Amino acid sequence: MILPSRLNAVLGSLYHNQIELDLDNAEGVLAAASVLQLESVLERCGEAMAENISANNVLRYLNLAEMYGLPQVTNRAYHLLKWNFWRFMKSKEHIKNIKEETLVRLISSSELLIMEGEMDLYQMIKTWIFLNEKPHAAALPDGDFLRQMNETFANYPEGQLFVKHAGLFAALRLHHITTTLASLNSVENDKLIPKEVLRAVMVDQWKTALTNEENPTAVNELSMDDFHVNSLRLGRLIDSMPKCWRWTGFNNGVDIVMNMSHGVLTMKRNCLSQATPYSINLKSERMVHYRAIISDSSGACLFDSTKQSITLRLDQSVVVARLGDDVKLPISVHLLYLAAQPGPPSFLYVNQYIKNMVKREEEEADCKMSSD
Repeated sequence: MILPSRLNAVLGSLYHNQIELDLDNAEGVLAAASVLQLESVLERCGEAMAENISANNVLRYLNLAEMYGLPQVTNRAYHLLKWNFWRFMKSKEHIKNIKEETLVRLISSSELLIMEGEMDLYQMIKTWIFLNEKPHAAALPDGDFLRQMNETFANYPEGQLFVKHAGLFAALRLHHITTTLASLNSVENDKLIPKEVLRAVMVDQWKTALTNEENPTAVNELSMDDFHVNSLRLGRLIDSMPKCWRWTGFNNGVDIVMNMSHGVLTMKRNCLSQATPYSINLKSERMVHYRAIISDSSGACLFDSTKQSITLRLDQSVVVARLGDDVKLPISVHLLYLAAQPGPPSFLYVNQYIKNMVKREEEEADCKMSSD
């Protein structure tokens, strides 16, 4: 509905060549300007929204930008969401209010910043799907929320929610959520991802592991597209220094250890000096492709290495970033990296499952017609 006050403000701009914008009521101004086809007012409103976008209004502004065609607002909104996604994931209300197509675009992004790893995204997708089915569950205590979510998923036939939200699972990097026994057991118990798909992912993972063991230099010629689609997405919140850490999971024998001390971030290929889980191939040199991003407590970028490729010897350390002793904590460190040739992208498994499902349904229909 267009309020008279908003219509008067827009009409007044025709005479005074200026408009006073109340961004709390941006919907009314945009609606009036759209009806009157005043491109200059739409553009001015878009500029003001882009300048004032924040975590509190980003989803509202994004919806308006897509409704009224404001590309500068859309671009700023997606940038803010991608670089602060690990913060938004903590809020059920934020998750509930994200549209599915927006979520697919975000999860597909090569610049999505998260904490820990891909399992965090999987858990968030579970939460979003449940809230999509039962929006009022957002107000439940955590224990009741988890119980009702598990009960809800158990009532669906295998594969139904997977197909319904195929875009989300195609954007998720499935080969990174089956790298520990705990994560694999969790995914199997949820039954959101069909056994057929998990089996195909794990078979390809084993083939890929053998390929990397027999030819550890295969990753050297990694394309930019492969890096963007398949890299591990990891993060860690740094609230004190010095801090030394690694991320868990099968790593094709390349154990990456990160260290932040005196504002200097280093990356080490750990082989000998510390316990090395999952290490298989200890070739003298391994290529690591990475991008490191560091942001401050508000999500502003402090450092972005862009995509780099380095060769690491046994136990070699390299400096990734220098922020200085005076860097204000907390900061978040995000690492996108690949040190082995990746497996197939997730959308191939999703597409194949849907094709197989359609084929089975057609065969069942043919059998029924024949019996009739």
